[in-house]
Order: sequence, then C-alpha cells, then structure tokens
Amino acid sequence: MKFMHLADLHLDSPFIGISKHLSHLHHNFVNAPYLAFKRAVDYAIEKELDFIVIAGDIYDAAHQTIYAQSYLVREFERLNDAGIPVVLIHGNHDYLNTSKYQVHYPENVHEFTKQEVTSYDLTLQNGERVRFYGFSYNEQWITEDMVADYPQNPHETDWTIGLLHGDVKRGDSNHYAPFEVQAMVDKDYDYWALGHIHQTLELHETPTILYSGTPQGRHHNEMGDRGGYVIELKDHGQIEKEFISLAEIVWQDVDVFCHADDQASDIVKSVEEAMANFQAEQQASQQSYILTVTLRDSDLLSPHLQEQIERNELLQALEIRFTDHLFVAVRKVTMASEIEGIRFDYDPALNDSFQHITEQMHEEEHYQQVMGDVFNHAVIRRWLPEMKEDQAIKEEVIDTAKQSLNQQFSLAFEVIEDED
Repeated sequence: MKFMHLADLHLDSPFIGISKHLSHLHHNFVNAPYLAFKRAVDYAIEKELDFIVIAGDIYDAAHQTIYAQSYLVREFERLNDAGIPVVLIHGNHDYLNTSKYQVHYPENVHEFTKQEVTSYDLTLQNGERVRFYGFSYNEQWITEDMVADYPQNPHETDWTIGLLHGDVKRGDSNHYAPFEVQAMVDKDYDYWALGHIHQTLELHETPTILYSGTPQGRHHNEMGDRGGYVIELKDHGQIEKEFISLAEIVWQDVDVFCHADDQASDIVKSVEEAMANFQAEQQASQQSYILTVTLRDSDLLSPHLQEQIERNELLQALEIRFTDHLFVAVRKVTMASEIEGIRFDYDPALNDSFQHITEQMHEEEHYQQVMGDVFNHAVIRRWLPEMKEDQAIKEEVIDTAKQSLNQQFSLAFEVIEDED
C-alpha cells in the first residue's frame, strides 16, 4: 500500500512581510501554495497512489476565498477521475465552524468534521482495507490531549492510520491538541500522519510518527525545499518513506564574503554570481528562489559602503533574474561583522548591556510593549491583525534591530579607532 502524506497547505496564505521591491511578484507568492498542491496531485496520479491524507491546515484561515475553495475542489475532482481517494482533517487555521455552510467535496473525499475522534474505513482497489482515525478542529485552540480518545488498534482492517493536527506537550503552552509520543506508540497503529509543524520531523520510527511539513515555505524562516512524503506500508511492519519536492518557491540563505579592497561593484558582482548559481539549478528543480544574502566580513568594507548597504542601496541594484516563468530574487541583504564577538572588549559594562538588550528583544512581553504602537494602529488592527502573533514578523523585527545596533556600534568603533 502506497500513499501520500501532506499537511499545512495553507491555501490563501497572505504572505505578509514581502519586501517592496518584490511587490510585483506578489501574485507568484500567493499562487505558490496552489501550485505546490497541484504538483502533489500530478505526482499522485502519475504514480497511481492508493490515496492521499492531508493532516490539517488545508486553508490558511477559517473563512476561505471562493478561489481557494474552487481550486481545491477542482484538484480533488482530478483525483476522483483517477480513482484516488482523499482523507483529510482540519487544523487550527482552517477550523470548521459547523454552524455555517461547508464546502461539498467530490465523492472520493472523506472529511473528518467533528471535534471528536471518529473512524473511516476505506477499501482499496486491491481489496485491502484501511481504517483512519481522526478529528477536526471546530475552534482555534484545543487544549485537551486528544490522543487519549483514539482507540487501541482493534486490528479489524489490514492497516490502521491515525491523523492528528497538533504538537507535543511542552510547558504551559499547549493550545494545539497536545500529545505525548509514547501514548501514540501505545495505540499500536501502523502510521501516524501529523500536521501543524512546518518542518519535516520524524518523532518515532516504528511505528512511524511523522510530520510531513508544509509543501510551500511562506517566509524566510521556512528555508529550504519543502514538500510531502510518499509512504509505503509493507507486511511485518516494514515501511519506506520518500520525501517528494513540491515547493514552487524555495527560500534560501546565501553567504557572500567581503574583502578589504571591495568596491560597490565588486559586492554587486559577487551577489549576482550567487544568484546565477541558483538560476543554473532551475532547469532541474523547476523552482524559483528567494535569497537572503549575508555579507560575511562586512567590517572590512569602508564605512561609507556599509552605510549604503544599510540603506538598501545594494538591494535596489540587484535585478530579479527570470528563466521563463521561474525567477531568482534577493529579498534582503544583511551584514555580518566578524568583530561582533569582540566589539565591546574595551568596555565590559557596555558589552553586558548589549547582550541584555538583545536577549530582552526575544521576551514576548517586551516585544509586544515595544511594538504596541504598530500593532494598535487602526489600519494594522483591521487588515493585518495576525501581525501581532506572527513569529516570522517577530524574528524579522528582531533581526533588523540587531543588525542596526551592530552596524551603528561598528561604525562608532571605527571612529574611535581613527581618533586614536
């Protein structure tokens, strides 16, 4: 038996935080999750898989656009025409409000709709029977350990698969159906298809308990290729797992090293060479790339050139490289000075203050206080309310603040040295 495990499609994702100079690529970003799912459907049909499971967060929000709903139905209809069933649950992003109208999917789709564990039996074309256990979120948060409600495997079918959208129990922050891995193991299922964590992550080998990750990274914190897993369950508990690349756009970090005699044109050329390397890979990968460039040894550059880079003049000089419908673009250029670790050796008190400030930035209460005026702005509250809780934006703000502090202290340090 061979099937595909997907999760966290996040159709309708708004892609907050895209730089202004990439605004004309906004359509590409918004369309990327849809194309990633299309790649998954193409693969399933080509390989004649037995079925697809989707472990929650199919949509990015509880209220979906007409486009997202119609697109998903069309792709499900393609699977229906190919005789490939789909079994799905909903997560904390696309939780079901059962009092409102629900989307009607083709007959090949089984949707778990209740916030209680139920089962569904599927008979495959070869006669094998599979039982699925799962539930869907009917509200944004679930603090209960739902695994406790999954029954012990009754071994009434050839295979038993658990679907769950949630997170391992940790501290006091348990809003997403918290569970313990051993409790899953004890249920004696053949496979657990997990969603919620956007990284591929295997929590247990036998039985396999696996997060497939998101098929399409939505921001720079979701670096690298993304996709899903093709799982083959065999007799005697044997299992084969194959990661399949699905991402339309891949976020990547790139290091570019600076030299003491580098001029602005040298830096531009070095970054363009890095972009060209990714462009050369596109024929094989059929993926676009968004790069975050870090200039290493940037303290070797002249203060004036560093100031220009800080003002995003380098970013503005880099053109997006297109190959047919694919592209390579730079979203951000940061500077990493090798003297950062020793910058304040001459003043231990200043060094301690700097370390304290950078650590304090990560504290949620302090972050919310500093950003309060932004988050409480009338326009932000109305149109981008999720900014307040968006961890990607938080990391972006903190990273930018640290870079600014490092840059300012670096320049000041050079002035002190010159005066000496």
